[in-house]
Parts: sequence; structure tokens; C-alpha cells
Amino acid sequence: EKKTDIVQESWLVIKGSVKCILYDLDDKIIAVLHKDSIFGGWDDIDHLPASLVQRIKHYFTTYKEAPGAKHRNCEITDVYGREEAYEVIERSRQDYMEKYKNLADLLEGKY
Repeated sequence: EKKTDIVQESWLVIKGSVKCILYDLDDKIIAVLHKDSIFGGWDDIDHLPASLVQRIKHYFTTYKEAPGAKHRNCEITDVYGREEAYEVIERSRQDYMEKYKNLADLLEGKY
């Protein structure tokens, strides 16, 4: 299955991602609903207005903070586009499949 097939059949369209350091590297995938009336016209995070990208970055650096926190627990190290976001998703999928390759057998009680 090609990534274009995923987009055409999916209700989400990948726009890009931000790489965040909290306690470990953590990629945040930016996606919107397929044919979204507000954000659907942009194909890549690079096409978004800079002010919107800044708001996204601010959200990911603050959403886990306690109110009034003086120290930021997250730092954005990179913002990257759609193609690299798909690569991150694919690597994550492969990691998951490797880690849980026996999940079906476990659920069927074969172990």
C-alpha cells in the first residue's frame, strides 16, 4: 500500500510534524480531516502561515505544563514536512509490528 493510497482512503491527511524533546524524542504528527474546509487546501506544513506554525509549536511546548510552571519540559528541535512525517509513521509502524509480532497468537491463547 502506497502512502497516496492511505491519504485517498483516509479521513486524515498528513501535513507534517514537529520533533519534540520531553523526556525522549517524540514526533508529533500534524494531520487534518480529509477535505477540511479550513486546513484542507494546504498540502504541507511549509505551506501554512508562519503564525499558525508558531501556534502549533507553542501548543506542543506547553500542553503538558502545570499552570504557572516556570520551566519548559519540552523543546521543539525540528519542524519537518509531509514526506518525512510519512517516514516517521512507517518507522513507527515497523517498530510496532516487530514489538507485537506475536500479538494475534497471544490474543488467541496460543502462548
